[in-house]
Amino acid sequence: MSDGLLDIIIMEPFDILEAPQVAIEMFNKTLDKNSKIKTFKAKHIHIHRKEEGVIHFDGDPIMAGTDVDIKLIRKGIKVVVNPNKHKKQQQPNMIQTSFSQLFSNIDLIRCNINKQSRKVQALNKTILRKLNI
Repeated sequence: MSDGLLDIIIMEPFDILEAPQVAIEMFNKTLDKNSKIKTFKAKHIHIHRKEEGVIHFDGDPIMAGTDVDIKLIRKGIKVVVNPNKHKKQQQPNMIQTSFSQLFSNIDLIRCNINKQSRKVQALNKTILRKLNI
């Protein structure tokens, strides 16, 4: 959000057997390495499709026509807050806090999996080097 560009992901169709791999790659933030997925950034994008249908906009499915124009509107969202509200009342509620902790824990698990994966890869390289000697 801070670079002023849209993150655009184009996914080629994939079958049900490939879905778990795509889900894992999304969770591990390695989706850009999948050959069926193209990612790039832009301020504006125009898409022309053969047929109208569903697209995913910021993770939400919506119906769209054959031509789709998407552009970034700088400072397009205004947030209004009550400056007179007491600080104690501005604290996140229990549900917000719980979800925040849940996603934080999921991210910690993902980071640990990535660290373990790198350790296993390093160990595999060491073993392969020793086997080749």
